[in-house]
Amino acid sequence: MINRVPGDKIDQAARVVFEEAGKDGRGMAFAVVDEAGDLVFGTRMESTPARILKHAVRKAYTAAVMERDTITVRDQD
Repeated sequence: MINRVPGDKIDQAARVVFEEAGKDGRGMAFAVVDEAGDLVFGTRMESTPARILKHAVRKAYTAAVMERDTITVRDQD
């Protein structure tokens, strides 16, 4: 099943994530992939290393191809 999220909702989610991360002084990246694991949207906070975005994309890819959300993937370890 294809479940597309509108771009404005993705932008809003990224802003919320970055606002929360900023409260703790953490650098964060945000990635959204489609059901095939292809990147739809990716961004990182200023001064956040590029490798952090790469990890976010990989995490999103894994969740997509396993057909699980990222929290479920995290909790399986």
